[in-house]
Amino acid sequence: MPVHSEAPAKTTLPTSELNDLMVCAFRYALGRRTYATSTVSELVEQHWAGLPVGWRELVHREVREAVAAGCAGDACDVASWKRLLELPIR
Repeated sequence: MPVHSEAPAKTTLPTSELNDLMVCAFRYALGRRTYATSTVSELVEQHWAGLPVGWRELVHREVREAVAAGCAGDACDVASWKRLLELPIR
């Protein structure tokens, strides 16, 4: 397989598509015991200010439920998700 020496082109997504991708990634990563947890939680945190209020409410609710049920991953994963709970919804 050839190795590309060029930097990949940047892609611009409409906000609605980025939000859709982030909710899918969030739901995939929540509860996983993998590097995806920190990657996704950090991306969600970076884009938090631009996310719709309803989406922020969903993240808070689903993280709280997963933590309460004991299915938010290992301790390091839970810590990543709990950081999102510190972010304001409004």
